[in-house]
Amino acid sequence: MSAFPLVRHLSVHVTPVLARLPVSANQITAVSLLAGLASGWCMMQGDRTWGIIGGVLLVICYVLDNCDGEIARLKNQTSRLGMHFDTFVDAVVHTFFFAALGIGVRETTGEDAWLWLGWIAAAGSAINYVISIIVDPRDRVADQRPGGSTGREGAAQPRTPRRRRQWFVFAFREFARADFCFIVLALAVFDLTWALLPAAAAGTVVIPVAWGLSGTSYLALDILKHMVLPIATLTLISFAGTMLLTRNSMLETLREDFVMAARAKGLPESVVRDKHAARNALLPVVTSLVYSLAFAIDGGIIIESIFSWPGMGLTLLQAVRSEDLPLAMGAFVFIGIFALGAHLVADVLYAFLDPRI
Repeated sequence: MSAFPLVRHLSVHVTPVLARLPVSANQITAVSLLAGLASGWCMMQGDRTWGIIGGVLLVICYVLDNCDGEIARLKNQTSRLGMHFDTFVDAVVHTFFFAALGIGVRETTGEDAWLWLGWIAAAGSAINYVISIIVDPRDRVADQRPGGSTGREGAAQPRTPRRRRQWFVFAFREFARADFCFIVLALAVFDLTWALLPAAAAGTVVIPVAWGLSGTSYLALDILKHMVLPIATLTLISFAGTMLLTRNSMLETLREDFVMAARAKGLPESVVRDKHAARNALLPVVTSLVYSLAFAIDGGIIIESIFSWPGMGLTLLQAVRSEDLPLAMGAFVFIGIFALGAHLVADVLYAFLDPRI
């Protein structure tokens, strides 16, 4: 075994233990998701002790993430759903981690700049997820290597870039990614996790540029072209209800006493509307947004079937048709976890919109 990645030296001892337990590869991936989200919550506290605990939880998340692929091969549980589920879990963990880290550093320093760096870094993780969706399937087809449960089947023998431009994407996507958890843990011990935010925010700008230089950016245009109709349909379904809710909430807020007091102070109408009334009126709208996000996952069965778009709704429909109960149960568990995560995001937005909450 090679020296790197270091996390494999841990997972190679954990995999035999998990193989003897009555757990599936997707269940291990779900546990790694919970460990990753718990790590982000610890980072959100802005304390050194919580930061060390968060670093340990992130190491556990990475170890389980490396074990689920081996478990899938040992128990013959490899599937495209497992592969996409693992890739999505990686994106959720890293996106939430950087956003939570920005919130934690901001609570410690009181400077909003760290919060924005966290959101920018989180956006970079989301961009990296989109890149992996576009580039990785093409690499598997080119190598004629079938996908497995975790999307890391080729980790032992990584695909070496053949062209000079492809090295840009390879360098920025692969450097320190496998052992990122140990970097976080080491920085947490010395209370230096804040140093990750500027580097990650800078990488957010570099990654799309490097991807464009790799010669694969044209695939994004093709995907965006086929996403127009499904996204427009999902948006228009809930647009009318959200618009009416926003209008009614805004009209009720404009009648409140604090709005009248703001006008009595002589503030411009635009300031009264945007800074005083709008933020309070958005609270029920954010609640409605949480439910609409859950609907976008489990309520898009008809839309995904019509447009042949591979998503959770279409996967759930196929599981019901084929009477694949484990797949259906996994889809419902994923929907439930996503709904809980959406409620967590809503609670954070409540505190941002109205500090009294």
